[in-house]
Amino acid sequence: MTVRGAIPILYAHWEGFVKSLGTAYLEFVLSRNKNFDNLKPNFLALGMKKHLHDATSTLKGRVFVEACDLILAKRSTRAYFLTLDAVETGSNLGYDLFANILHIVGLPFRPEYETARNTIIEPLRQFRNTIAHGKELVVNTVRYNELHQKTFALLALLRDDLDNAVTLKSYLA
Repeated sequence: MTVRGAIPILYAHWEGFVKSLGTAYLEFVLSRNKNFDNLKPNFLALGMKKHLHDATSTLKGRVFVEACDLILAKRSTRAYFLTLDAVETGSNLGYDLFANILHIVGLPFRPEYETARNTIIEPLRQFRNTIAHGKELVVNTVRYNELHQKTFALLALLRDDLDNAVTLKSYLA
C-alpha cells in the first residue's frame, strides 16, 4: 500500500509549523518593547534588512555610510521589524532555508537538526516536490510512518527550543 497523498500534507505541516513558530517568536520578542541594543544582533539585522540589502546592491559610498549611520543610530531605539515576511520558506523548505530561519530568529542550531538533514528534512522536501511536479513516487506505509514520526519529533524539538528561548529570555543581549 502506498501513501503518496499523505506526503504533501506532512510537508505542509512541516513548512507551516516552522513558519508559524518563527513568526510567533518574532512577534513575542517585539511585544517585549525592548531596544535593539538590549536584543541579540539578529533582531537588529531584521530591523535593518532593507537598508542592508540596499547597501550591498550598490557601489555608492554614500549608501554604505548611510546604512552604517542608521545601524549606529537604531541600536538605541525601540526594536521594530516586519514579521510578516521575516520567516521565508520559499514554499520549498529544505535544510538550508531551515538553518537560515533558525539563524534569523535567533534559535539555537542543535546537532539533531544537522542529523535530520538527510534523514527527514531533505527526503520530505524531495518527496513533496516529486509529487507536486506530477512525477511518479511510491512510498510504502512503513517509510511514510517513519518519516511522519521523525518529522513530528523534529517539530517537537523546535517547539521546545522556542519555549526555552522564551523562558530563559535568550533573545536578550
